[in-house]
Amino acid sequence: MTLKRQYNFFRRALSGPCNNKTSYGLSRDDWNDTLRVEFDTYRQWRTSAFNLDRPQKMLQRELTFNNSIYEFEGYFGYLVAHQHLPVADLRLTQVANASLVRAYVEWHAATRTQNRPSRYMQKSVGVFYSVARYYLNAPTDQWLALGALRQACKPKQLRDNRAVRNTLTTIDEVGATEKPAVADLAGTTVRFAQIRLALRAQRSLILRLLVRRPLRSRNIREMNLDRNLLKENGQWWIEFQGDELKVGEIHGRLNIYRQPFPPELVPQLEEFLTVWRPLLPGKHRREIFTTKGGLVFAEDTLNTEVKKVIYAYTERATNIHQLRHIWATEFILVTQDFITAAEMLGDRVETVLQHYADLRRADAGRVADRVIEQIIAGKSPALGAATGRS
Repeated sequence: MTLKRQYNFFRRALSGPCNNKTSYGLSRDDWNDTLRVEFDTYRQWRTSAFNLDRPQKMLQRELTFNNSIYEFEGYFGYLVAHQHLPVADLRLTQVANASLVRAYVEWHAATRTQNRPSRYMQKSVGVFYSVARYYLNAPTDQWLALGALRQACKPKQLRDNRAVRNTLTTIDEVGATEKPAVADLAGTTVRFAQIRLALRAQRSLILRLLVRRPLRSRNIREMNLDRNLLKENGQWWIEFQGDELKVGEIHGRLNIYRQPFPPELVPQLEEFLTVWRPLLPGKHRREIFTTKGGLVFAEDTLNTEVKKVIYAYTERATNIHQLRHIWATEFILVTQDFITAAEMLGDRVETVLQHYADLRRADAGRVADRVIEQIIAGKSPALGAATGRS
């Protein structure tokens, strides 16, 4: 199959219902001094490595915490713009006000999501629930109400995942097709054009790496040169340890993800590091992959980058989480090797068994047919032993 890019998102006009909606968030820089101090105190409580007053499960890395600020900015912006609260009256305790949060959820559904629950609201209410229960020690009825609201915000499965599903072979072909040739740089003196080529090279490498090493979005985003991607004795390695992984410890031992960089991608990696990455605005960062603005990828921006490039060629918007599931599906159906799958996914074996055991059942009919055919033909070792046949 020869793929061809069908959509050029760089040239698409910023139009449509999503882009035409009025922004309502209130930037943290525009909060009152009291709220900023309260929020910074909460940040310290949530991210400090040692805190006897915080449940261990509430510990967050600084980067993860920063990704949740958007939820607070949205909520406080709503309170100002639609509940008409003065900016000077905003306080952190208002995230525990179940009535206000409910009104926010209802307003968001009515104006943003066509009266349907959304994952954004589910996540926002979940963040507020945690603040109310574990940090503010709000009255039980308040955080219970927020917990119930979070459950009510859970969106239904609106479409069959098969509509966004691609095979690993197709995704790898997308990555290979997206890759520009070094010769494309010849005569290209316009800075913007050079950046666009470099971004294509970056997307290509990310996709083809994910096909061979099904890393989490976090590990792609935070992969640092010489720490997580390092060269030892001429061999490139990918390595993450402890808190750099979702599972920091396994059975009391430090979890280490260490795998050789896919050998067939080494030439492409070295070309990216020497030719393309120096053209990117984020070349000064230790993170290997950066946005077109030179920033570190956030979870949603990287996911969007992956979905858009795959959709541009296949009209199926596969995201990173789905890609990991596709990888597990194809690998386990062929090998039935749950241990290796767990190592490559960076998960506990128990987790892979829990989440992917159904993948065996997906092929159960064909497996059962082969066994029954052997039994009927008298070729089953067990049947042969029972009947005395050789």
